[in-house]
Amino acid sequence: MSFTLKHFYQQSKEKYKLKFITPSVALNHKITWIHLLEDINNCSFIRGGELIITTGLNAGEEDLLFDLASKIYASGASGLILNVGNYIHHIPDSLISWCSQHDFPLFTMPWEIHIADLMQDYCNQIISEERTQERRNSALLQCLTSENDTAFQTLCPDFASGCAVASDHELSIDCYAFVLYETTYYYLCSDIDGFIFDRHCGVSNLTEAPLHLSLILKQAYRSMQVSKIKNTEVSFFKDVGLYYAALAIDDLDVLYQAERLLSPLQDEDIRSTFRLYLEHNGSVQATAQALFLHRNTVNYRIQKARRLLHTYSAEKELEYLFSFYLCDCLKLKELDLLTP
Repeated sequence: MSFTLKHFYQQSKEKYKLKFITPSVALNHKITWIHLLEDINNCSFIRGGELIITTGLNAGEEDLLFDLASKIYASGASGLILNVGNYIHHIPDSLISWCSQHDFPLFTMPWEIHIADLMQDYCNQIISEERTQERRNSALLQCLTSENDTAFQTLCPDFASGCAVASDHELSIDCYAFVLYETTYYYLCSDIDGFIFDRHCGVSNLTEAPLHLSLILKQAYRSMQVSKIKNTEVSFFKDVGLYYAALAIDDLDVLYQAERLLSPLQDEDIRSTFRLYLEHNGSVQATAQALFLHRNTVNYRIQKARRLLHTYSAEKELEYLFSFYLCDCLKLKELDLLTP
């Protein structure tokens, strides 16, 4: 879990007498390092995510201070601390307004606070956290490659509860541990409230037992596959249903058998209506409402589907429904094979 400005501010505001002067700005920016910068020409050294401190030594005038702040922002810094009292005596309202409009956190700290103390303190915390994160990520990889969770329990005893998230692309989310395994990104999260998922993400059930880590990682992966099938931003394991069993079948002959079973339903309207009818537990009314069609139209399509499926019987409805899910899984496997 990377340090954020919120963590930094809450831990340091009393000790280093920090003041947050852009309260409308969110403090969710991640901090990669803390850097003292006085010369605007040195902004090119900013790699991204640094929290910058300046005394204003070379930017005593209002315009120069504004230019320094805007260049720091453009270079990808996570925030700016103004060391006030010697070179900086007044914070221009225009600078505060600009930082607020650009979602750029601005802080002040008094001159009598030793900058070196703050930098050493927090840089040590960042280094320590990076080492801890590496151990967590390594342990998470072991959970994905073996059935033994002992290593993870030993290295990360403070993961009390949470869920797993899987995605086919890297996410920018707060997490306890993360790793790229094969083509999937896995994250362990204590809390996902407020997360924004952009596409093809899967979320497991909540677990409060570290012994179940392998299980929730599998749940997250299956949920991600369902998100791909349905082309949604996110799928939660509690909503996966029959897909959990369907996705566990690797025998292609079984999948092709399902496709052959449903092959008489070539008309897309007939096929989709019959599927919705099965998914709505055989309710014509619910199917008609879902499709915004008249009941008679739905009835006609269902009866035609039954005639096309010569071996149709009410007892086989679950088999037909499961076959639809298996066909979805077959398409997903074929798509994955085509994806470079």
